[in-house]
Amino acid sequence: MILLKHTKVGSAKYLGHLDLLRSFKRIFNRAEISIEKSQGFNPHPLFFFPQPLGLGIESECELVVVGANYENNILNRLNNVTIPGVKFIECVEIEKNINLAANIVSSKFLIEIENFDDIKKDIEEILKEKELFISLKTKSGEKERDVKDMIYSYEFANNGMVMELSCGNNNLRPDYLMIAISNLIKKEFYYKCKRIEAFIKKDEKKVSCNSYFKI
Repeated sequence: MILLKHTKVGSAKYLGHLDLLRSFKRIFNRAEISIEKSQGFNPHPLFFFPQPLGLGIESECELVVVGANYENNILNRLNNVTIPGVKFIECVEIEKNINLAANIVSSKFLIEIENFDDIKKDIEEILKEKELFISLKTKSGEKERDVKDMIYSYEFANNGMVMELSCGNNNLRPDYLMIAISNLIKKEFYYKCKRIEAFIKKDEKKVSCNSYFKI
């Protein structure tokens, strides 16, 4: 098996999970790279993705586990036939599938905000509060939840923020957070979100995926 690191930017940020899966199948077919298939009555190529990003969110550090053999020129072969917005950056061989969806526990996002200086103070006041209730979608419908403990860290930049947010079972999407903050400060603003780093659980500790997989 192999683990690939790739981008998801530009037009690719509007691909949902199933569309991305179909695109990956076509990319590997065009690159003539064989993929193992699942067992059973309806075998399918083995691709294992982490929890998908929301539509419109970019990433420079997406990961996917593929049931394929490692080859020295695999990145070139994939990038020669890839789709716009998806570039394969790193490839490493792994012994078995790592459940990315379950084991990636947080992600760091760069959130760029238009005219940030005009609303920076308002956002700062909201984030200083002990509680931050927003509406989150669940299997049973929308529920109000205090997400303050799902914001692991944040720092202000010249044109926005860098925030580390919870992933996995307690997933906090950055776009939902921005919508909630906009409603709370009663000011609309334009923003762009990009995942710039992901963290995985190792021996009950949290480490960067780059360090964990040596990519």
